[in-house]
Amino acid sequence: MLIRTPKNWEIPESAVTPEDIYRLRNRRDFLKTLGLGAAGALFLRSGAFGATTGFPAAANPDYTGAGLKVTPYPLITSYNNFYEFGTDKGDPAKNAHTLRTRPWTVKFEGLVAKGEIHYYLGENTETFGGGTGSSAITSWVAAHFKSETVGGVTVYNLTEQK
Repeated sequence: MLIRTPKNWEIPESAVTPEDIYRLRNRRDFLKTLGLGAAGALFLRSGAFGATTGFPAAANPDYTGAGLKVTPYPLITSYNNFYEFGTDKGDPAKNAHTLRTRPWTVKFEGLVAKGEIHYYLGENTETFGGGTGSSAITSWVAAHFKSETVGGVTVYNLTEQK
């Protein structure tokens, strides 16, 4: 008789969500749930996506942050939780130079011409920092396609040329 002792990292079966609650037993249930989620996201107001939703608008006057040290610039610009370039937290900063970005083989214009991309969201340089590649794409899209502002975001319809 085999007596199995669970490892300390294993969770008990009683802690797992039962399949009847999970409800995604087949492809049809999955697609239905996906469709309902997408439909719900379309009808949410734009403020629902903000990271500050539910937080107070003003700083707490009782908390001044006195005695806190500013995090050093090299630490905040090199710390990474993604493991494309290694499994240690510092590996991506050391190994990112090995990523070959030129020549870049995908052409945005070609994907639009083939009808593979239908919409483009205008970049927000305050939020994303704006890179030279995305700025060039935004300039090209703005010159060639009609746009509409939805919830404060410029949406370009890549199926309707100017």
